Formats: sequence, structure tokens, C-alpha cells
Amino acid sequence: MNLRSKINVRVKQLWKQKIFRYAVLLHSFYLILSIILFFVYFREKNDFIIFYHVGDIFINDITHLYNQSNYLWDFRYFPLSALFFIPFSILNFEAAFVVFTIFNLLLNILISIILYKIIMIIKSKNNGDDDKRVVKYICIYLMGLPHVLNYIYGQINLYITLFLLTSLYIFL
Repeated sequence: MNLRSKINVRVKQLWKQKIFRYAVLLHSFYLILSIILFFVYFREKNDFIIFYHVGDIFINDITHLYNQSNYLWDFRYFPLSALFFIPFSILNFEAAFVVFTIFNLLLNILISIILYKIIMIIKSKNNGDDDKRVVKYICIYLMGLPHVLNYIYGQINLYITLFLLTSLYIFL
């Protein structure tokens, strides 16, 4: 059985659970709502503006990376973190935001998978292999309202979460 068929089988198993369907639908709503709200209200007042400009400044004039006149709000991250935003700065601002938001959705899926693996490693030592409760908890995570703010404002909380969970998973 190849990877694609394994994924299809697993998604079909998960889709049978009502809470998983709710989580997918609600999270999809969050994504669409955030893109609409960005284009209607939050185009000029979000964190993504900073990250978008950082990528451009890193390419064109790295000496002005921390010059406050270049940003609406301060850029307070390590210089190498600007490398993550170079691909977005190549696109126009609106397209870059949509790509960034879709990338954040993919990060959320990856975070959910890593969370599942971490919980199953810890749980298998204690309680066995039943994963229905684990799936329920991850679905509750996906239905959380902070995801709307992560998407609307173009925040990088999901990057930080992914790096923390990946390091935890590696060292378990």
C-alpha cells in the first residue's frame, strides 16, 4: 500500500467521526473568512505587512533590516528569520497574503499530525492505542478561535508552534 492510499484510507476513517467533519468545515470557514476580512478590512493593519517588507529588505538592503521607519510595527526577530519571508516578498502583497494563509493552513495540518504522533507516543506507554480521544482533542485544537487571528493578521504563531512541537517530537 503506497502513501497516497494510506492517506486516503485514514482520511475516510476520520471523516466518519462527526467532530472531525465539524473541525474541517469550521477550519475551512476560518480560512475563507480571514481572506475575505483581509481584503475588506485588514489589508493595511496586520502583522503580515512587516514580514512581507522584511523579505524584500533582506534581499535589497539588509543593513536596514531593523530600521523602524521601514515598518508599521517593529521587526523584533533574528535576521535569519527573514529568510522565511523572501518567497512571499517576490509576489505582490495580496497574492503573497493568500499564499501565506494557505501555507499556514498546511502548517496547521502538519502541527496536527505532529501533535497526534506525540500524544500517541506518550499514550502508548500508558493506555494503549485507541486514538478516538486523541483525534477529538486535535479537532478541538483545530476549531479554536485563535486560528482566525493567526490567519487574518498574518501572524507567525504557527511557525513557532511547529518548531517547538518538532523539537519535542525529535527528543521523545
